[in-house]
Amino acid sequence: PEPWLPAADTARGLWARRSRFDRGALSVLVAEVFLPALCTAIHDKDHV
Repeated sequence: PEPWLPAADTARGLWARRSRFDRGALSVLVAEVFLPALCTAIHDKDHV
């Protein structure tokens, strides 16, 4: 969340999260990052 970030690293509308899943000896780390400019470009391309 934005309030948890240092002031130099905050920007409205941006977010990221990470999740870790373990099953036996296998461990998977998943990172998700939301990039508004990229999403807008993809959306605009699909609707032309």
